[in-house]
Amino acid sequence: MKQLIIFFFTTFFSLSVLATTIAQTTASSLNVRSEPNGKALFSLPQNSIVGVIRVQGSWAMIMHLPGNDPSKARYGWVSSAYLKVVNSGNRSGTSQSYGVSGDDCEYEYDSNAQVCVTATDADIDCRESYDGSYYRSCEIEVEYDLSTDYEGDDYLDVDVECEVEIEYKKKDSYSWSTDSDSESDSHSLYSYGSESGDMDFDFSFSSYQEVINVKIDSIECEINSVYKW
Repeated sequence: MKQLIIFFFTTFFSLSVLATTIAQTTASSLNVRSEPNGKALFSLPQNSIVGVIRVQGSWAMIMHLPGNDPSKARYGWVSSAYLKVVNSGNRSGTSQSYGVSGDDCEYEYDSNAQVCVTATDADIDCRESYDGSYYRSCEIEVEYDLSTDYEGDDYLDVDVECEVEIEYKKKDSYSWSTDSDSESDSHSLYSYGSESGDMDFDFSFSSYQEVINVKIDSIECEINSVYKW
C-alpha cells in the first residue's frame, strides 16, 4: 500500500511540477503550520506520505493529499527533522542531461595551424551497493573529436584535457552536492587530420554518504598544448 501511495505522489508531482521529493513523517503527530514557526493548521499521523515543495532552513513546505485526492490537497510547513526521504525523484545513474562545451581551439606557433576539440557524447554507469539502496561509484566515459587545418609534412602533438562535473544527492538530503574530475591524453595529427578519443572518469562514494541520485552537470574539453614535430 505504501509503495502505491508513493507511486501516486510521484506521478502527480511529475505532472504538476510541484515537487520532486517524496517524504514520510516520523513524529507520532506532526503539526503542519501556516509558516515556519507559525500557527498550526492541522496535524499528520506518523508515516504520512507528503511531497516536499521547497526547503527553507530547517523547515520544509509540504503538500498532503488526503485520500490521495488532488482536489483536497493541503499545504503547510513542517520541521524537516521529522521527515524521512523515501523517493528523491527517480533514483538514476544514467542521466544524460548535461552542459557540453563547444569547440575549443588553439594555434601551433610556427605554422599557425589551428587544432580544435569538441566533446561529442558521454555515458554514465553507476554501481549499486549490495542491497541496491545507494550507489557505491559511477564511471563516466566522455567521447570527443579532434581536427586540424595543418597542411605541412610534419605532425602535430596535441595534449587534450577534459573535465567532468557531477551532481549527486544523498539519502535524507534535500540539496545536491558536486564533485569534479579531469583527465588528459595526447594525440598525433597529420595534415588535415582528425581523430576521435575517449576518457574515463571514476567517482567513488563512501557508504555513509548513501548517494541515491547522480547526474552529469557539465563536460568541458580543451587543448592544453600543440607542438609541431
